[in-house]
Amino acid sequence: MSELNLTKIFKVLKLQLKTFIIIVIIFDVCLLAYSYIMPQMFTSELSIMPPKSSSSGGGLSSFLQNLGGGALSIGGIGEDDQSKLFADILKSRTVTNEIVEKLRLDTLSYFSELSELALTKTVSNLIEVDIEKSGLIKLKCSLQTSYLADKDEVKFIKTLVKDMTNLFAQSLDNTLKEKNNSAARQSRMYVENEINKYRQKLDSVALKLQRFQEENNVFEIEEQTKAVVLQAIEIGAQLIEYENELNLAKIQMNPNSNQVNILQQQIIKIKEQANRIQNGGINDDKFSIPLSKVPELTREYVEIYRDRAILEKVLMYLETQRHQEEIQEEKDVPIIEILDYAYEPDIKSAPQRSLMLIVGTIIISIFAFIYILFRAYKKGSLNIN
Repeated sequence: MSELNLTKIFKVLKLQLKTFIIIVIIFDVCLLAYSYIMPQMFTSELSIMPPKSSSSGGGLSSFLQNLGGGALSIGGIGEDDQSKLFADILKSRTVTNEIVEKLRLDTLSYFSELSELALTKTVSNLIEVDIEKSGLIKLKCSLQTSYLADKDEVKFIKTLVKDMTNLFAQSLDNTLKEKNNSAARQSRMYVENEINKYRQKLDSVALKLQRFQEENNVFEIEEQTKAVVLQAIEIGAQLIEYENELNLAKIQMNPNSNQVNILQQQIIKIKEQANRIQNGGINDDKFSIPLSKVPELTREYVEIYRDRAILEKVLMYLETQRHQEEIQEEKDVPIIEILDYAYEPDIKSAPQRSLMLIVGTIIISIFAFIYILFRAYKKGSLNIN
């Protein structure tokens, strides 16, 4: 019966050590030679500052919040969500198409054989986006040369990967600005439409107020009412004074005396004046208001005046909002903040020859070990009877 003997195995390996070393060396030389002719990978990196959290509670919600004493509060999108949004936009076709167009990648030999859709997907796969816990966005872009690349090609790839990485960040900023400006444009158009509507309403209320003033002889109802009340108080005081004098005259004089008659005539005139005040003034002033109508007129006037004041306040807000949207639509301020711009890589990111040799040596050693044992087994060197 035959069995595998470990002592025999080590003996065989010792005898075939030279063969083992030769196999490993030949493979390592071939692997090292291949590493010089295989495509070289270059990577450039760019860092984007965490997006600033912004509240979406502006605009109309802020206006309502001010009117309501701060009871309304609408929160904005968080920093983490914005960072993820930025990462998704970097992978979008809008950004990649801009990269292809500005760098004219479709004219390069590396991408010329790809269709438009395949080229977009390829460019999107060239970048890697990492979001750190702090919210910092790390953008890495990698490109590789062809086989047996010369110095000119290596230099070209280094420059291209740097430009492409920086252009990704620029395209992200352009996309965000375009979307913001588009949203601002739509908001401005909506606000302008609302301004026209409220102006028509304000014109209608102003006309209603004018008609009310003309029909009821109202100019400034508070001042007019105050003047009428003062007249009523003055006439009332005079009436009391003359009535007291009349009572004293009746006691001291003959009831049919001239003095008593004069006082009685004065009292009649004062009562007529008091009655005229109640019905709209003493001197037929067209802006005098009958006291009996003051409560009703005041209520109607206050309602109309309130509607006008509200419309004026809303229009003031809308005009301010339109101005803000116009500024947002026209401004060209960067939205993203770049912490570190992409650099031209000094060394390649792949292949790593040291790592290739270490891993390759381990793998070929295993296969060489198996090969030597298998050949010895075929020759019967591992069999013991």
